[in-house]
Amino acid sequence: MPRKYSRILLEITELKKERIKDCSNEDAVKEGFLRNIEFWEYFWKMNSKLYPQGVDIMVLMANPEVLAIGFKVLEVKR
Repeated sequence: MPRKYSRILLEITELKKERIKDCSNEDAVKEGFLRNIEFWEYFWKMNSKLYPQGVDIMVLMANPEVLAIGFKVLEVKR
């Protein structure tokens, strides 16, 4: 999206690979969830096409790598 049309300007401050189950409760709260199990369930729901066999205990045990992106808000237009 062209910057002139965006409402929020973010600066990426950190990129790191981590395992989905390494997401702590504190990390989940930062993402808007109450605890990490809710975050994991949402992750599997949003990525269900990657796992056509369904979300079962075997998929949860797979613990895939994800990209964690840290950022800071530079500007918010109202």
